[in-house]
Amino acid sequence: MYDKIKNNIPHMEQVMLLSELENVQDSAAELKYALEYLIKNSTIEAYRPLGSNKKIIGPILVFFRKILRRMFKFYVEPITTDISNYNLHLLHVIELLIQAINDRDKEIKRLQLEINKD
Repeated sequence: MYDKIKNNIPHMEQVMLLSELENVQDSAAELKYALEYLIKNSTIEAYRPLGSNKKIIGPILVFFRKILRRMFKFYVEPITTDISNYNLHLLHVIELLIQAINDRDKEIKRLQLEINKD
């Protein structure tokens, strides 16, 4: 059966498939780096530090910003919590997809070795 499959694939297509696998392996490191970045930045903070560089009016601006922050707290916090939860669920799905891809890659390599033995 493997000989039949092996004979039906032209040599150029085999070379292209192998080069595509190498590209997948090269991009795996990039994918891991991107995933680590997403994990670090998945939680959205509702409040960031307040400050002003203006010497005279700066403290007044910060005071009014604090008041506005408290006024909108009931609106902003649930949204940022929802976004953070959504991000965490997406990251979980991405990790599952990466695991599935890695499992498929291992299976492909195993099958290639089995085909090449014949």
